[in-house]
Amino acid sequence: MLYKFACIIPYYQECPNILINAVNSILEQDTSDTYLIVIIDDSSPVSAATELNKLLEKHDNKIEIIHQENQGAAVARNTGINFVLNIAQYIAFLDSDDMWTKDHLRNAGKSFELGADFYFSDIKTLEVSNSRFENNKYSTRPHLKLFDTLYLHQGDLLTDILQYNVVATPTVAYKLEIAKNLRFQNKYRYAGEDHLFWMALSQYSKKTIFSTNVEALCGEGINIFSSSSWGSSRAITRIYHDLLFKKSIPNQFSLTPQQSIIVKEHIKELRMYFAQNIMHKVINKKPLEVSACKKILVLDPILFLILPINLVLYLKNIFLNKFKKNIT
Repeated sequence: MLYKFACIIPYYQECPNILINAVNSILEQDTSDTYLIVIIDDSSPVSAATELNKLLEKHDNKIEIIHQENQGAAVARNTGINFVLNIAQYIAFLDSDDMWTKDHLRNAGKSFELGADFYFSDIKTLEVSNSRFENNKYSTRPHLKLFDTLYLHQGDLLTDILQYNVVATPTVAYKLEIAKNLRFQNKYRYAGEDHLFWMALSQYSKKTIFSTNVEALCGEGINIFSSSSWGSSRAITRIYHDLLFKKSIPNQFSLTPQQSIIVKEHIKELRMYFAQNIMHKVINKKPLEVSACKKILVLDPILFLILPINLVLYLKNIFLNKFKKNIT
């Protein structure tokens, strides 16, 4: 059977009753298109089969579970892509702790009928008021409104991905035929593997349609970045992986001058963020991630020269903020 959609979910969770919400959100889609839900159980502590026991009794013809050794979301998604290569027309991604709104596949299907190769929508985190489009100030003004909430993307999608971080994994669907050999790069599994995939996909896509609807809701399952926020014990490790990803972009894509400037600005921000984290840890007497610091300096030797400058700028900002508070 040739399915219209293959819905791919990489799965690794330590708590029950998470995956079932994601799968139910697919089963409740308001669409007449055929689909297969492909779950890649990445050696999850709570197995997919256990989590979906009752659903499998009712929907075993719509759900396929693949087991693999734990290798991360990138490899899991690649496993899913390989599995559906010859049985699906379009691929849609969903994370195991996220959910689709009922109109997601319908809007994606409508977009593909209009000739799109690539589809995405807006997304928001549960209990957070603003969506991604709102947070990143992504405007529909340059784009052509088709009807309702669907817009034909105008201009260079790669620029929008670089500048606005507009594409989110749980909202993406694409025509498999245009990029059968495209896979997620596991080297960047801790930062950027999904962004690099969308960037590459933007080069294959001749026509992209997006929806301003929030069609995906982010949940609170396991997140590899949850322990790497500002000032945390793994913050510098996260900076290393972000730098590795950002510095790879010019090597993987032919960038316009504007795109090169965007990437350079991102790298500049990461260098400053590195200095801020170093100073934060020193001031608060927190242990430094020495190994990660060494890896960053090998990856980006210019930091040897600009780190003192960034540290001075950071201390200057702290002083100015305290001064402003004192005079008010």
